[in-house]
Amino acid sequence: MAKRLLRVLSVFASLVAAAPAFSAQSPFFLDTRSQLWAATDATGKSFQFTGASGVQLSVGEVSAGGGGGEIAAVLRTDNRVVIFNGNNNAVTDTGVSAVDIAAGRSRVYVRRPDNTIAVLTLGALNPNGTFSVTVTSTSVHALQMSVGFDFTTASDFLAFRNPSNHVRFMEIVGGVPVFGESSLLAIDIVAGNEKETFIRQPNNRIAVLTINTATVAGITLRAPILIPRQALEMSVSRNNPSGDDFMAFRTPDNRVLFGNPAGPSIDFFDVPGALAKQVVAGVTEIFIIRPNGQFQYFTLNGSGTGIASSTQLNVFPTLLRDTRFTLGPGVIDQVAILLGQRLLVSQNNGGGDAIASFFNTGFFAKDVAGYTKFP
Repeated sequence: MAKRLLRVLSVFASLVAAAPAFSAQSPFFLDTRSQLWAATDATGKSFQFTGASGVQLSVGEVSAGGGGGEIAAVLRTDNRVVIFNGNNNAVTDTGVSAVDIAAGRSRVYVRRPDNTIAVLTLGALNPNGTFSVTVTSTSVHALQMSVGFDFTTASDFLAFRNPSNHVRFMEIVGGVPVFGESSLLAIDIVAGNEKETFIRQPNNRIAVLTINTATVAGITLRAPILIPRQALEMSVSRNNPSGDDFMAFRTPDNRVLFGNPAGPSIDFFDVPGALAKQVVAGVTEIFIIRPNGQFQYFTLNGSGTGIASSTQLNVFPTLLRDTRFTLGPGVIDQVAILLGQRLLVSQNNGGGDAIASFFNTGFFAKDVAGYTKFP
């Protein structure tokens, strides 16, 4: 009996030793039981359970300079923030309670239960593979947060709406949070990759706020760009792999437009014939769900000032997410869709310049996300 038990234990040990380690990456998703899963390769066809679970998901990067692997910040049902490290598959319980999270580069920004903002900065790995985490608390309050990038300081910034709906900014300079403020009111904000933040004002008019400087003395802003156009939904990406941000948006009559900020103004371009109930900007692409539920995407022309092509596929998603930005010329981003709660991930053709199909993962999900910031 003892020999048989030893043989069983030996087989189990060999299986554990042979279990493949994996480097987790986008897309990440929360299944219908709130468990967090991560892709084990770039195709989005293979996933592994991370050991974490929660009700909110935000994806960032390990390195403060961009890259270095991905992290998935998760807000658990008990409001604790945990961070999954895609490089070693370790889950760090930060001990911090929150009601909202926004992951960035080596940082996770949180709204505590009293709506004050705190910054969780990732440090060196502990012997067990978890992150050492530094918590920087602030006394400022937020109702909404969006992470952007300041290319001058080569650091994240946080745009947020305070309880009076004014737009404020925070950046860590010399290890200390500094702030800036605009007099503009907003009902929605989306931070970009080039110091700018796109806002919807209470009348749905669009405005753009751009950081001028961020120093130990605080954050200064450029004069706002005020635009006589209205949006119900905004999404920000790049109009070419190394170029400027653009903002795709849905108008009150559900038409799709996009705009490129240029100095003190912004140029707008129609997406001909496009009507949508969801709009998502990709790198040189715009993905939409049409009013009838059908999936469609558009590719921008080389100058980022118009539409080069349009493709409709015979899928009818209830939710659309861009889950992996791609930097190759003409390569289409990876997108994930939910059909009800069934998760599908796009598969490009051999040249990467078109979506050939959607792969049915077999999973049922309630949210899916990827890292979609620059650089």
